[in-house]
Amino acid sequence: MHIEHLFITPLAIDDLDLDNSMLEKFCKDQIANSPHNQFNQTPNLDLDAPELADLVCSIQDKVNNFHSALGLSDRFFQSINNAWANINNNPAITSAHAHYESAFSGVYYVKADSTSATLNFLSPVISQNHVIFPKHVAEWNKFTNQQPAYVPKPGRLLIWPAWISHFVNFQGNNSERISIAFNTVLTDKFNFKKEIL
Repeated sequence: MHIEHLFITPLAIDDLDLDNSMLEKFCKDQIANSPHNQFNQTPNLDLDAPELADLVCSIQDKVNNFHSALGLSDRFFQSINNAWANINNNPAITSAHAHYESAFSGVYYVKADSTSATLNFLSPVISQNHVIFPKHVAEWNKFTNQQPAYVPKPGRLLIWPAWISHFVNFQGNNSERISIAFNTVLTDKFNFKKEIL
């Protein structure tokens, strides 16, 4: 029997070769000088900061490759709308949330190790949770796993549709997890109008 998938939720994964030591210092400096310091999160970062130049360029390149690979129109391109840094347990990222005003969301891991808290995604097929429970599952796969998790890795970039709910587990040990998260919006190539959703 042939089985097709009716709908998919794509996730782009890539590893970047950037100066993470410089990015770590930049993130810590930004958080130390931030009114959000107590939450271990910066306000929106200045995307023109020289320390972010290589990262921003890499994200723009990867996210537009993702855009094209998914069959989206080349009349539009993805542009980074905002970005911010997180260290460990910012309360906002440990609760399930999505970024509905954007096209894609993503995260770049500046610092992490094998004990770092995972990034978890929630299936948009909510009704399945009322029918299939763990006791019904013989094998965890793309159909049965309603909450895939990804372990952070320094230099790793993840990009996904912004409407997918996600959260980070609480970082319960002394290791540091530093990430730079971002959102993109569709932008018209002919008039450079950003389509904020």
